[in-house]
Amino acid sequence: MVEYAESHGVSTELTTNATLLETNIERIFTSGLSSIVFGIHDNGSLPAVMPQIREMVTRRSIEMRKPKAYADIVIYEGNRNQMEYLVEAAAEVSIDAVVLHRVFDLRQASPDTRYISAQDEKMLFARIKKLARKLKLKLYLPPEPSMPCRAVKHSIFITSEGKVTPCPYLPGLCMGNALNGGLKEVICSERYRTFVRNMNKHSVCSKCPLGSTP
Repeated sequence: MVEYAESHGVSTELTTNATLLETNIERIFTSGLSSIVFGIHDNGSLPAVMPQIREMVTRRSIEMRKPKAYADIVIYEGNRNQMEYLVEAAAEVSIDAVVLHRVFDLRQASPDTRYISAQDEKMLFARIKKLARKLKLKLYLPPEPSMPCRAVKHSIFITSEGKVTPCPYLPGLCMGNALNGGLKEVICSERYRTFVRNMNKHSVCSKCPLGSTP
């Protein structure tokens, strides 16, 4: 699928926890994948995954091949004191950039999985930006919230069955089928337009960090 998309000029991205990376490095290279994103959210997983990430990045540099490699770190209460350590670990394996995201704890199952306060976020971002400059590491902070959010403005999500939803947090909100009528029909439909107009009133969107402040 990746090879097919890339051969037609479509940029592809894979998100992974890197646990099975080592046995699939060559397949990743030959597929032509544009970018690979490693989800690294706490220091407990680092001993298992960082050597694999280092090997892939090193081989890619030697062989001058794709993909770009990013470390994706979701910020939440339980890992906020690990953030500097996680960023430093990413820099040590010569990752191309670190991308920070605000957690969206939809179920609110535990105090540890909730997002940090606005004041804590401000202080954390200041520390991480200073650290990134010191490490000469490219850093992407979470975007400012907006309605419609960036996810809806710039992307759409399609299941293997062709079901179309505006967001992965809304898997049950099917707007149509890409295999039966196509995406243009879905995006131009009154149902989709009504959803976009009323996102700020939606029970999920109104609480999402992409559309609301911490």
